Amino acid sequence: MVANTEIALKTHLRVQPENEPEFEVKKRFSYPQMAVPAAGQTVPVLYDPADHDKIIVDYSAEAQQDAAFASAGIDPSQIGQLMEQAQQMRAQAAGMQGMGQVPGMGQVPGMTPPAAAQPQVDSVQQLEKLAKLKESGALTDAEFEAEKAKILSQ
Repeated sequence: MVANTEIALKTHLRVQPENEPEFEVKKRFSYPQMAVPAAGQTVPVLYDPADHDKIIVDYSAEAQQDAAFASAGIDPSQIGQLMEQAQQMRAQAAGMQGMGQVPGMGQVPGMTPPAAAQPQVDSVQQLEKLAKLKESGALTDAEFEAEKAKILSQ
């Protein structure tokens, strides 16, 4: 691998503008060596509405982040809600740690402490989405690790 190397690939895109009918374009695009899109992946583009053959990949940070969220099935407007749900789940888990305990007496005889709860499907899905965001470059390693730790501590 060589730094800053680009790969030119013939690409078939289905462009889905918000206020216009969708259209398809087959064109050769250059992609960074470490960011070649996979089939079905969302790729942000800029195009001339008057001439759909005039189209380029949008490498702006905002466009790439939005595309990463879309690929992961995350609505960016729901990030705050997801974080709030994670905090609520963490608080519930903390409240359950004391099960089987009587204040001042230790563990109740004959009662074993609860086994570690299996991760909820939502947590697994959140981790998968985070991994996709990290792969796409929308999250740094530090951001990924911080969010992963929050989900795993639930």
